[in-house]
Amino acid sequence: LKHRKTVLKPLNEAESRGVKLVKWDTSEDLTQAQGNIQEATQNYRQLVILQKFLPGISKGEKRLWFLDGKLIAFMQKHPLPGDFKVDIDGGS
Repeated sequence: LKHRKTVLKPLNEAESRGVKLVKWDTSEDLTQAQGNIQEATQNYRQLVILQKFLPGISKGEKRLWFLDGKLIAFMQKHPLPGDFKVDIDGGS
């Protein structure tokens, strides 16, 4: 596998609910990944996103809002220590 860690995101959720870090290194990781994917897809019936994990998230992320091509607002968000998710409602 090219990416040893990925982020699993259910498309039917918001505010980081159901988002998990999925590892692909060991047979135990593969078993856990299969269970996470099966759960997130509700037994392969719901769509999910599986994306490359970016370790730089520990430094935060920027959200930008535009209106008619002009930047109207931005926010710098940081995950809580020891977490990879940036969830404002969860304390990030």
